Amino acid sequence: MRFLIVLVFVSSALVTFAQVDYFANNPEWNQASSCISDGCNDYREFVYYVNGDSTINSQSYKKFFKRGQSSLTVGPTGPECGPFTTYDNLEYLVRQDGYQVYIWNGTNDTLLYDFDVAIGDTFPVAYNLCDRYIVLDSLEQITFGGQQRRKFYFTETTTGSFSNMIEGVGWPGGFFEPTCEQPNCGYQFNCFSLNGQILIGTNCFFEASINEEEVATLLNIRPNPVKGKLKFDVPEGKALSKLLITDTNGRLMKTLTYNALTKSDQVPLNDISPGTYHLTFIFADSRQVRTSIVKL
Repeated sequence: MRFLIVLVFVSSALVTFAQVDYFANNPEWNQASSCISDGCNDYREFVYYVNGDSTINSQSYKKFFKRGQSSLTVGPTGPECGPFTTYDNLEYLVRQDGYQVYIWNGTNDTLLYDFDVAIGDTFPVAYNLCDRYIVLDSLEQITFGGQQRRKFYFTETTTGSFSNMIEGVGWPGGFFEPTCEQPNCGYQFNCFSLNGQILIGTNCFFEASINEEEVATLLNIRPNPVKGKLKFDVPEGKALSKLLITDTNGRLMKTLTYNALTKSDQVPLNDISPGTYHLTFIFADSRQVRTSIVKL
């Protein structure tokens, strides 16, 4: 009976359902993750947010940044086994095309979500949707922030890791995080907001001790995305020791060494393939600042 009621409700609602711009009104995804690496538990609290546009091959993409904090401990409670760090990185380039959402993988578009599904359809495998047998069982229309979205329900998946998804918002583990179970990582979606108003979730930490202003203004990294040379400035009173450039798999691509007199640099990146790379700036006082760039 419940299935029939939901189906009739959605069928009548779709007549007036309007396409939503998923990335309008300053959306923010408040999330957390915990991953074990080399005996350390890396616990992170972070927020995805949209900040600006980028054009690639005449296509316009939204720039998704990720700000947060990382704490490395041995086991669930400590002691610490690494530095506490904060970050504010350009993480992804994403575009919406109707009900489809695509992510730029460094060379071409990859499907992130396809929300154009009907009851009985199987969701296509995508960037983060690694379960090949997710069949839509039922759906309902929900309203928040003056917008109408659809919430999708599944009765069975091969992994059993999640059972629902909200259009334009994601699944209970996050927006970009993989839906299939990861042996050493766990993900948690906490809250979603539009224009600073929390619309989904509780126990949010949008201001959770993240010194965003310091991270954002520390090095004046530019341009991002970058084609040729990456420029940055060393803040007054800081002494930079090293810059490490790694790919998304953790492989070291470049190591640059500096001295106390270094005030700025232009790093040539012509020898690096297009994609997303992580930068780790290590200062003389052992402070580390991490951020990301997109190489075109």
